[in-house]
Amino acid sequence: MLISIHMMLVHFLFFSPDDLFAMAGLYKSGNIKELENFVMGVVTNSGTQYYLVIDNIENFGNFAESLFL
Repeated sequence: MLISIHMMLVHFLFFSPDDLFAMAGLYKSGNIKELENFVMGVVTNSGTQYYLVIDNIENFGNFAESLFL
């Protein structure tokens, strides 16, 4: 599981574009070994927790590929 804690002046209340780009980068570099079990979490400054899973590996792969053309 990867947890992202937003510690910046502008607090996101959800996954930021950088979070999604980081997740795609981890996928592209082969650092997510079990895609079906991967969970990425965000904890906001108020303590709210959000989790993101990959439920369609093919679509996520296409998304990740499109970011790194």
